[in-house]
Amino acid sequence: TLKGAGPYTVFAPTDDAFKKLSPGVVDGLMTKASHDKLVRLLTYHVVAGNWSSKQVIEAITEGGGKAEIKTINGGILIATMEGSKVKLTDALGNVAWLTATDMKANNGVVHVIDSVMMPN
Repeated sequence: TLKGAGPYTVFAPTDDAFKKLSPGVVDGLMTKASHDKLVRLLTYHVVAGNWSSKQVIEAITEGGGKAEIKTINGGILIATMEGSKVKLTDALGNVAWLTATDMKANNGVVHVIDSVMMPN
């Protein structure tokens, strides 16, 4: 997916974010039998279009304090603000914070998050 022309916005979990997952989750996702689950998880972190942090904040403001962001796997991430920080909430109620933003990529933008977002 990400090899395409894009543009894409990626909410990229850190290595430490993956370490927060229950033991065995990452290893389980790396098996051939779990390929579809892994793709679904990874594409839950990708959004079509170029969403700068400013645009995410504008969408939250325009949405009366929250923005529903549709991922390319069809899931939804909820973006809200706490103070000056952007918070993402996944389909299961897990929370991630944007820790670094607006890193340019050849086909979009990357925002670093501190937790892995889990689709339904």
